[in-house]
Amino acid sequence: MGRCTWAGDELVSSRAIEHSARCQRRGLFALAACAVAWYVYPLGMDRRFAAILAAVAVAGVVVEWIIVTSQHERGDRSADELIERGFRPYGRTDPVSRSVDRRISELTDEEACRRLAGLLRWYVELELTGTSPLGAKASLVPPVRGLGANAALVERIARRMERGPCDPRVQIRLHRLLTAPPIFTGYEPNVRREDAVRATLIGVDRLLDPPDVTRPLARS
Repeated sequence: MGRCTWAGDELVSSRAIEHSARCQRRGLFALAACAVAWYVYPLGMDRRFAAILAAVAVAGVVVEWIIVTSQHERGDRSADELIERGFRPYGRTDPVSRSVDRRISELTDEEACRRLAGLLRWYVELELTGTSPLGAKASLVPPVRGLGANAALVERIARRMERGPCDPRVQIRLHRLLTAPPIFTGYEPNVRREDAVRATLIGVDRLLDPPDVTRPLARS
């Protein structure tokens, strides 16, 4: 049987690796800078060795950058999974809660919500006309088929997102829709693409409804 991994463990692991890679990247960058200085001002030392050292350090910086990027994305996916499952920090200070709290802050940022609203409109325009809102051809960027057929619902969601901070699950589900459309991620073969996308959009729209203050909040 396969071992089941809790998303919180994945989150802590990814953040630790990311932090370590960032530190190593800074060290390698400093080494590369020193090697370049050594090459420019050899002071009687072998310039060829300095060039090799600089090249190795730069290659190391690139590798560490890839690790940082991949682990950051892995951590975000784990945090998003916890948020979707209803995990909330509630002021706790353990590593998982702190990481989820930072992720929630990123997802509920007003500017980030406005950017995503604009991106949704861009995808609709791309699907309907084959051009971006600026008029440039964008045929190399594959649109999310189904957004155009639900243009009115997309516009409703975009406007509601621009009014202020929203539920963090809104950004999670919309980003997932744009990067992995539901028609390719487990929907039945006989479900139309437009209907699959609409089902996701309806769920997002419901998350933008104001909370019902007459009902008790659910505990995670």
